[in-house]
Amino acid sequence: MSLLWTAQAMVEAMGGRPIGVLPQGITGISIDSRTLKPGEAFFAIKGDALDGHDFATAAIKAGAALLVVAEGKLPALGRITTPMIVVDDVLVGLVKLAIAARARAKGKIIAVTGSAGKTTTKEALRHVLSTVGSVHASEKSFNNHWGVPLTLAKLPEDTDYAIFEIGMNHPDEIRPLVKLVRPHVAIITLIAAAHLGHFRKIEEIARAKAEIFEGIEPGGYALLNRDDAQYSCWRSSPRRRASHISCPSASRSVRMCACSAASCRRIIPTSRSVSAATGSLHGSARRGATWSRTRLPCWALRNSWERALPLSRRRSPGFRPKRDAGDGTAWPAASHSSTRATTPILPP
Repeated sequence: MSLLWTAQAMVEAMGGRPIGVLPQGITGISIDSRTLKPGEAFFAIKGDALDGHDFATAAIKAGAALLVVAEGKLPALGRITTPMIVVDDVLVGLVKLAIAARARAKGKIIAVTGSAGKTTTKEALRHVLSTVGSVHASEKSFNNHWGVPLTLAKLPEDTDYAIFEIGMNHPDEIRPLVKLVRPHVAIITLIAAAHLGHFRKIEEIARAKAEIFEGIEPGGYALLNRDDAQYSCWRSSPRRRASHISCPSASRSVRMCACSAASCRRIIPTSRSVSAATGSLHGSARRGATWSRTRLPCWALRNSWERALPLSRRRSPGFRPKRDAGDGTAWPAASHSSTRATTPILPP
């Protein structure tokens, strides 16, 4: 099995202090001794209820190749002979390793946020993109202050596409996470009253979700739900330019692609890709242009739709779905005759 990190690269990235004879490298990263696989590194993160240092022995029994532990906890681990990397704070060390992982990444990065649909969107993207390259994505719903850096630190260097969920329940939570991920494409699924306990009104939720724009790479894309009632909140900047979207707190503008149920029904399959017809792009892209920079493999999109259907509704020859999958998402009708596409979803 190939190494995810060499031990030396980990020490350098985290600024840690090695103890013992470190292995050549590790095959993965875990913060849970119950799911750790042999050859992985165990990061002993201290949470609100549990302290990973209390499970160091269990991690060793599970086959941990090395431990990442806090300097202050080292006296309690005196009898452990497994190689260790000692840092001041294990979570901070994980964040530093995540930064190094993003710096070495060669693939395209997608970040997804929204009040609902993040995991579903991530899994749909994982399914579609796996047909055109290798994909790394968040496990389960790992989208918080430790889940995002954990997923990023586990990103293999040669992955073609990486998909990250970014969640929040209060302002300023997305901002540091998206600046870690630095996506090429950021998606907001929808805005709903899911976190009103921490906000006075739904518009504040929309502004907090808009923090995801701040980490988009230069020349990147924001993909928005134009049917969402809060769409105008993201288009409210008086200094916006055609085909760009701005957030009042963002440092720069990024290109926008807005998709509505109506425009989704105008998506048409070709022999090479699915291109959005006019009407869903803005500014200079509105007249006569196709959504050529965000093409989807049409056969993969179609297959994903078919697999989501109950058996009783799956397509027989000539069947053409007209509406949605129950969540307002419209999908294109397509015949069986189109050729498989190899065009990736992201711009080159």
